[in-house]
Amino acid sequence: MICDKLSNAICLAFDPFALFPPDIPVWVVGGAVRDLILKKDPHDWDLVVDLDINGIKDLTGGSVVGPSGKQVCVFSHSHRVLEVASMVGGSITADLARRDFTVNAMALGRGWSIVDPFCGEEDLLHRRLRFVPELEDRLTEDPVRAIRFCRFSATLGLTPMEDQIKRLKAFVRENRKNLNSIHPQRIGREMIKGLVLPKAFLWLLSDVGLVEMFLPEFKSNRVKDLPEGPLSLALSIGLLSFAQSRCDWHSLLISWGVPSGIKRGALLLGSVLSSLSLPLGMDGICDLILNFGTSWSRDLQGLVELGYADNDIFRDNLRQIDLALLRLSDAERAGIPLTGGDVAAEIGAGPHVRVCLDRLMRYALSEEKPSLERAMDIISIYR
Repeated sequence: MICDKLSNAICLAFDPFALFPPDIPVWVVGGAVRDLILKKDPHDWDLVVDLDINGIKDLTGGSVVGPSGKQVCVFSHSHRVLEVASMVGGSITADLARRDFTVNAMALGRGWSIVDPFCGEEDLLHRRLRFVPELEDRLTEDPVRAIRFCRFSATLGLTPMEDQIKRLKAFVRENRKNLNSIHPQRIGREMIKGLVLPKAFLWLLSDVGLVEMFLPEFKSNRVKDLPEGPLSLALSIGLLSFAQSRCDWHSLLISWGVPSGIKRGALLLGSVLSSLSLPLGMDGICDLILNFGTSWSRDLQGLVELGYADNDIFRDNLRQIDLALLRLSDAERAGIPLTGGDVAAEIGAGPHVRVCLDRLMRYALSEEKPSLERAMDIISIYR
């Protein structure tokens, strides 16, 4: 019984089986089962019901979405979003046999009893990653599972079995056409989730031959330079755009469906990293701050803590940035206007605002204790 491994709080906090009449077979499947085994409160609930999709819709009042043959009924309950699908294959065991990995091919029935035909619970507890037999069939059904395999390994900390890697490599070599036909946004969904742990994710993508297909300009030997551990998605993509400067990252991120705010932040960080890889004096630091602001500085400091920025040029530039930010803070406390809006309030809007702001910024960075009186002398030139 799965409840032997869970706290009562998780079992009793939400009962999805109560949403359906007791004579209708219902199973919880997928990520929710993994989370429950790991004693986590699931964020997403996927259910399988022995009813057709219209019957599910009538019972739940949800909305039917998805292409024909892969439709699910989506609705919310108790602040949770549920996706309910019709059982495939005539039994829950047959339904699970069509899923991708053993850790995803488990189900919980009424009474929280587990259905686990492929030993997914044992694989999860021993941190193993395997396809549901047979690997080639699962990949032929949906080639994006090749990328998902690498993503699951990285984000869940699961170790792929050697025979699985060997067979996956062979599939990638022999099925490049099918892999290249995957819709870019489906690729993007997997890449976005995997790149929060870029080193582990890209290492396996490279090992099985997928990096050259989906990041063709990226040099696999650069994976070792990436920091261990999780990063923000913007910082992770920024690192890749810096390491892979010849790639058209703007177009790639659009095709992947990356949110525009993350895309802008990633490309900004890539540009900043490129600037910091060359020696910068205080004038260069000033240009950097004027062009990009200061919102990126914390992410870059995080790179130093992760050990990524282990060259002297990068570290020296970051030390100068810290000094520059301290001086700018002192100048702001002295009342010196150091934003475009504050300068415009003094001299009126127009292209001269940027020129004045540049002069004020350079003055503030050149003095340990800049004075408001001298700053106002500079401002008076542009009134």
